Amino acid sequence: MKVKIILCGIGDKEAGDDFFGPYIISQIKETSNLKKINCGNIPENYLNKIIDQEPDLVVFFDTLRIDNDNAVTIIVDEELLNLNPGSTSTHNLPFSAVYMFIKTHCRANVWLVGIKALSYTELTDRTKQAAARIAGYLNALDGKGEIDIMKIYENLSHILR
Repeated sequence: MKVKIILCGIGDKEAGDDFFGPYIISQIKETSNLKKINCGNIPENYLNKIIDQEPDLVVFFDTLRIDNDNAVTIIVDEELLNLNPGSTSTHNLPFSAVYMFIKTHCRANVWLVGIKALSYTELTDRTKQAAARIAGYLNALDGKGEIDIMKIYENLSHILR
């Protein structure tokens, strides 16, 4: 079965590490299985476009305002409902509302891959390195045959340690 994945970058090019989302998707090549959307600072403006593509998995990439010192955090499906509205930089809507909108209108799994911003004046080497590891893995997916969403989660979790 062919799996369709939508990768969404959230962030501001002028705000250092906040550019993580758009930066990472600029490093990923679109394929028949992977589609990408640069949502800029306003992901809610792209929700209908996401839903219209009938994805199996939607992955948002963004910076997080969290106390956790891990470089990258993956928050999956219902865990998104527990996010403190001030913990993400989705600017206008809490991410839980973005999640609920998508889940109400399609069957996709929804993930948020976030990195804690170290700088709002420059894109740091740590952020670039995390983006390179993620992009390298995602760019190799189509060459591996059938895509398994759970394997993607396991592999991303492993490479981001």
